[in-house]
Amino acid sequence: MENFLSGVAGDLVQGFVCGVAAGPAGVYVSSFISSVTGMSLGDFSKQAYRYLSGDDSSDIAKKLGVKDITITNGYLKVTMPDGTVYARPLLDKYHGGLITGGSKDDVLFGGNGNDILQGNGGYDILLGGAGNDTYNVDNGDIIRDTDHKGSVHFSGTHLKGGKWDEKEQSYVGKGGEKYKINSSGELIVSKGSNSITIQNYSKDKNSLGIVLADPDEILITISDKSAVEKDQTMEFTIILDRALEKDETLVLKVNDKEIIFKSGEKEKKYTHTWKDDDLKEEDEKFEVSASVVTDKSNVKAIIKNSGQGLIKDDDKDPNDDKPETYDPLAIDLNNDGIKGTNLDYKINFDLDNNGFKEATSWIDNNDAFITIDKNNNGAIDNGSELFGNKSISNNAYAYTNPNSKNGFESLKELDSNNDGIIDEKDKEFTNLLLWQDKNSNGISETDELIKLSDKVKSINLNLLVA
Repeated sequence: MENFLSGVAGDLVQGFVCGVAAGPAGVYVSSFISSVTGMSLGDFSKQAYRYLSGDDSSDIAKKLGVKDITITNGYLKVTMPDGTVYARPLLDKYHGGLITGGSKDDVLFGGNGNDILQGNGGYDILLGGAGNDTYNVDNGDIIRDTDHKGSVHFSGTHLKGGKWDEKEQSYVGKGGEKYKINSSGELIVSKGSNSITIQNYSKDKNSLGIVLADPDEILITISDKSAVEKDQTMEFTIILDRALEKDETLVLKVNDKEIIFKSGEKEKKYTHTWKDDDLKEEDEKFEVSASVVTDKSNVKAIIKNSGQGLIKDDDKDPNDDKPETYDPLAIDLNNDGIKGTNLDYKINFDLDNNGFKEATSWIDNNDAFITIDKNNNGAIDNGSELFGNKSISNNAYAYTNPNSKNGFESLKELDSNNDGIIDEKDKEFTNLLLWQDKNSNGISETDELIKLSDKVKSINLNLLVA
């Protein structure tokens, strides 16, 4: 990891951190692990594991002069006496998880997986590494991402970019947030008096899904679509953020086809085709991307997002290779029993947290899922924020329990006083939500999320089976 971060943020080496960071992110602890222990991070980790196998971690913390050291599921977390947190996976190969700080100025490292990094107050530094990382940040935080993949949520707002505003001398997003690239190439994003810094930002690569369009650039969006194999066609919608004006022409190449926009046009269709067969196959996922044919276009345009397609194989024997089963906890709001819908390919949701929304059966719109908004972005994004047999832990790099049979078992992780009941005595009770998908579209909306405590006083975790 040598020279992973340079400039005002200092240099990272094989120890924990070295160098001094200027600005609101505070000061790095100079060569913290190596200077205190005389060991590299790798050697320290091995020694820590030896201690933890027989001794209490508080003994190690006392020896090193820190408040606490924990190693959980391959994740090292050092808490300083003042509450500052330094956290990272012990090995880059770990496939991802939730990494959280405290209320001080923390430094959080991700590995090569799809991590969620969440500072939780203070002026934090979040270093995601490779993988499709999610950064949950607030005022004063600094982000450094190596591969430009992932997303940023600034005080609950998903940052997607904006268009240049001459009056504001910045790019302005739909939520009013402002984007400016400073002389050092850093992207400064501000909301009112609060701001964050994204280092290593690339406008050409649309880093972290943030697309900045100049005044003369047209934004292009391609819709997602799914169909069963026998349909043999799938129609995607290509949308421009404005209609072309007189004498303007835009030519896009989508796979092997050219799509031509002329004066007055804003929307076109692209049809993807395939041949049906009688083979039992896995469902096919694919991406529909576009590129601008510059020698045939007289306007500038950039791709805001590509389309995601799914062809559902319909040749499988229903008694052979049955669909994956998930059973997230739900509440019967209207006292008529919890009702479900059939799998009709109209509702898509990312139940397995793989970044793709699969077709799924669903619950009735008069019932509600028990959820928790882990990344504080105001939405329920995927199955990791539900409670079921495939729920993902707050602090683990795998399922809470691979042998878990139901959501009651995964909900037990939030039973902080271990009394077998989830209620106001538990720390996370006020963060639990009910999601009533009123329009049955698989997308959580603001008016569909309420506090669990508004409807439920307690949940008994001791499941009774008749």
